[in-house]
Amino acid sequence: GHCVRSGGAHPSTALVVVAGELVTIAAQVACAAFLLAAVGAPVNLAALVVITQLAGAASSVVPVPGGLGAPEAVLIAGMTSVGVPHEAAIVASLLYRMLTYWFPLVPGAAALYDLFRRNYV
Repeated sequence: GHCVRSGGAHPSTALVVVAGELVTIAAQVACAAFLLAAVGAPVNLAALVVITQLAGAASSVVPVPGGLGAPEAVLIAGMTSVGVPHEAAIVASLLYRMLTYWFPLVPGAAALYDLFRRNYV
């Protein structure tokens, strides 16, 4: 007999999605770790996994674009709770948000403009 699939995604598609999420999380944690190291603060990778993901969730929950302020508050509170000095947590959190949220808007806007100019959108 021949088996008929009932809707749903192909297993390899799910693996690609999961791998993409893991790479994204690893990149976010690496970014936060490098920023903390740059300001001479202690780096706790396990805590940064939790902190960066909570900050990402906060940006989705708060009903303003990008969660404006909520992710930064989560980052600062999370970092200080694991021993990062308050001043270093503020600097690292603001730089983290600039690099992971605000800066990517610039090339994204340029790419969108180019797509409009070529009549692809």
